[in-house]
Amino acid sequence: MPAKPLTVSVVVPSYGRPRELGRCLEALARIREGPDRTLVVLRPDDLVSRRSVERAPGVAVVDVHQPGHLPPLVAALRVCETDVFAILDDDAVPRSGWLDTIRSAFADPTLMAITGPVIDHVACIGPDPDLPLLERHRGRTWYRAFASMTWHGGAALPVGSRVFPIEHLSGGNVAFRREALDHVGFDLSMNRGAAIGYEADLALGLGKLGRVCFDTRLVVDHYPASRRGAPDRADALIAVRHSTRNLYYLAGKHFRLGELVVFLPVMWLVGQSVSPGALRWRVQARSLGLSPWRLAACVGADCLRGLVQGMKARLRRSAVGRHGLSW
Repeated sequence: MPAKPLTVSVVVPSYGRPRELGRCLEALARIREGPDRTLVVLRPDDLVSRRSVERAPGVAVVDVHQPGHLPPLVAALRVCETDVFAILDDDAVPRSGWLDTIRSAFADPTLMAITGPVIDHVACIGPDPDLPLLERHRGRTWYRAFASMTWHGGAALPVGSRVFPIEHLSGGNVAFRREALDHVGFDLSMNRGAAIGYEADLALGLGKLGRVCFDTRLVVDHYPASRRGAPDRADALIAVRHSTRNLYYLAGKHFRLGELVVFLPVMWLVGQSVSPGALRWRVQARSLGLSPWRLAACVGADCLRGLVQGMKARLRRSAVGRHGLSW
């Protein structure tokens, strides 16, 4: 008896970008065997985007009232009943074969999540029409899930299929096994600013259930558009504080003791651009117009807060596991 075909929902969160949303929905409509459901998540006050969706047949609107990056995904997951839950940015366009790749990949029951290349068409937002395309893969570089691996200069995509395990996902081009995602869930405590680290949180959680992979065939073209509804992006200090808290929260929630012994000294000394370490405080403080001591105090407080909160989340998850609640 042939296996039952997998069903796929494609979720497109959007806010105040009707032109980009319309282009994304048109691309999905052109797919010969399209998604079983297309869910567009909108805020009630985004009337112009609603009018754009009305012109797209077969698209369902999901309302979300809470601001931020994660509540739209939570709202869509609540109504999703398909086998696969795929997410596209509203300013992204899936290439030919995108949905076929998802369906064929999830025929493997050990696969929990899959992501792929995001091709940034940066020329569309800059004055120079000759700016190169950037191929972006948020994978890993120096340690676990905490960095990006980027190919610059319009490097050609690899020929054929390459699939390899990762510990970080691209939130605008990703698909999940819905039952596994129900189990892991979106951690709303990370809904701060740009929700830095939430993709790694999902990947590390799902990695305990099965495989999390990058597939070079799962390609979308990304036409970066201005963002609305994220005021923290305009405040660099608030963005640094939110990012720092989330990264240390993620470490406390997922890393073993030996991993923390590596992670904490490197982050405290070097850090990342979104969460500077001691060697970067002076330069970062100058760019923010702050004293190094004030920046150090802010970052230090958020390091400790995030780490403690992450460890508490880890203990709660362990308690649930001991009571036999599992996927």
